[in-house]
Amino acid sequence: MDIKIATIGERGTTWQDVTIDEEEEETMLTEDEAYEMYDEMLDQCYEPYNMSGMIYMPSDILKECDPIAYRVGFSDYVDTLAQDGTPVEGWI
Repeated sequence: MDIKIATIGERGTTWQDVTIDEEEEETMLTEDEAYEMYDEMLDQCYEPYNMSGMIYMPSDILKECDPIAYRVGFSDYVDTLAQDGTPVEGWI
């Protein structure tokens, strides 16, 4: 869609043509996609834990050892996504 924007200055009114891309709609994520992104973010921010040759991912450790902290962190992550223009289905 093309629109005109008026700017009023000392030399009079000037008009500027602006094109708005109608395809730039908000992308809505599913809750599963958001959980996957949150887990990936945790796993990229923290090192995997190695215990007796077994390797555990940070997202799995937090999810199992402190599920409340995991859910609170996820809620904060979803809020950040929404502020950045990517809302999560069911969290609006």
